[in-house]
Amino acid sequence: MQKTNKKFLILGASRGLGWATYEKLKSDKSVEFFLVSRKIKDNEVNENTKIMTQDFSKNLIDLEFFNQILQFNPTQIIYCAGGGPYGIFENKKWSDHQWSIQVNFLYPAQLIHLVLSQRAQFQNLKSITCVGSRVAESNPDIKAASYAAAKHALRGLLTTLQAEGSSDIQIKLFSPTYMLTDLLPLNSAPRIENKAADPKEVAQSLIEFIDSDKLTWYQ
Repeated sequence: MQKTNKKFLILGASRGLGWATYEKLKSDKSVEFFLVSRKIKDNEVNENTKIMTQDFSKNLIDLEFFNQILQFNPTQIIYCAGGGPYGIFENKKWSDHQWSIQVNFLYPAQLIHLVLSQRAQFQNLKSITCVGSRVAESNPDIKAASYAAAKHALRGLLTTLQAEGSSDIQIKLFSPTYMLTDLLPLNSAPRIENKAADPKEVAQSLIEFIDSDKLTWYQ
């Protein structure tokens, strides 16, 4: 039996970049996976894959889920979940904006806090990678105000932790452009102008980035 030396915990793996990353990696039988999302294509995962459903918008991390992470003992954690309402800020429900801030910032922030505060229990963990947004994390993002706000906050958190350098776990920020997924509104500028990237191509860049010593990546 081939020894497993890599264990990827991928949060937000039902579609888009998270699923594309898993698809790129799953043929490597030396890698184990723990996929977490609202729904998983369980008929398309291999025997080295553990799956669990979790709604990142409604629940912060509970003890049961955190214990499952500990039992899995990941070498890499990747947080890919994201999204938000598209349109004029005041025309959208406040609950939609809360959803965006929760999914894009509060959940990954709590995840990082729990892992770093329990560092001694993550003996094999090398890195935590969060997916930001080259478009939205440093600039205005027209008709995506709460998404931009959350991505600004995420970038601020991660780059500050990088600067502090208080942990030997690498805190990594991967910031692609918009991707062509069903989360991208039909009337959004990136889709209309044909400027959205293929998630499969972005997934390859993400894998290469995780294996590198770089802490930030911008497409």
